[in-house]
Amino acid sequence: MILDALSKGLITSFIDQSSYSEDIYQTKLVQNNYPSEKVINTFEGELEHCTRFWFTTAFLSMSGFNTLYSLLEDLQRRNIPGRVLVSQYLNFTQPEALKRLKSFKNLEVCIDIQSDLHAKTYVFEHKDHMSVLLGSSNLTANALNKNEELNIFIRALPQSKIMRDILLKKQTLFDAAQELTEEYLAQYSEIYQAQNQFVQKLPQQNIKLSSSITPNLMQQEALSSLEKLREGNVTKALLISATGTGKTYLSAFDIRNFKAKSILFIVHRENILIDAQQAFKNVFGADFKSAIFSGSNRDIAGYDNIFATIQSLSRDHHLTQFSPEAFDYIVKVIVQVLLAI
Repeated sequence: MILDALSKGLITSFIDQSSYSEDIYQTKLVQNNYPSEKVINTFEGELEHCTRFWFTTAFLSMSGFNTLYSLLEDLQRRNIPGRVLVSQYLNFTQPEALKRLKSFKNLEVCIDIQSDLHAKTYVFEHKDHMSVLLGSSNLTANALNKNEELNIFIRALPQSKIMRDILLKKQTLFDAAQELTEEYLAQYSEIYQAQNQFVQKLPQQNIKLSSSITPNLMQQEALSSLEKLREGNVTKALLISATGTGKTYLSAFDIRNFKAKSILFIVHRENILIDAQQAFKNVFGADFKSAIFSGSNRDIAGYDNIFATIQSLSRDHHLTQFSPEAFDYIVKVIVQVLLAI
């Protein structure tokens, strides 16, 4: 069955696009095309069904770790083993991200320090076949959600030439790497901090963009309705709108009109938080300061604008940190529904 499905997918992908095959068995270009398509979507689908996985990446950041956090928690709960190889290339990888990754009991984390490893290859083992995503995407939030990325996704049998070549190269890279140890983390943290301090001392030159973001027609109508509701002393409103119509930007525009000094933005997935946080920066400018309250992120001291997941806020010991009067404006996104309070 799997051989027939892969064969049909091969014909569709490389010979005749009009030839029918199941979508999941076709070789695909994987990119970020917000909001309908993101690189992280491929990770979500493959990690949900795989029995084992191997990641090789040049760069790992805390934003990337946070994007993958809920997926990693689920893999640990289901005891799905994985190996992750990260490069020390350019000392870009953040030590804290390595430390957090190492804390997962089902993961073996390795570090490449001998070569300028710049590969981004993600291999997934399934019961009757294997899959691989390879291309430009590192493990950073922007690479997984919004950057202009180009990756190829392939499904194949383990005995196929392409998969054997990939597995052989993967094994060679892991064999040449070293296990991530506490001793290495301590030494690398010093290197990273010293380099980061040097960069921070360099003179900063900001490029000011002349373009500005303005509300579209739907947003203009909604903003007018929200303003009328406020004039009538209504403090809650419900907006139902299709995906991609600009609900997040709408909330930012209305918060700007309302002149809120503190906001709480609630969603059900962390990668959506990152997009929302960036949208607000686009509207309010680079001076907009905010923090994410989700997963391993708990440091929100000094921030008036909080972006949080409902999973984190629903826990009593987290919810009690906030006074009922802590925020001027609350936005809650429920699947495809945005609730503004």
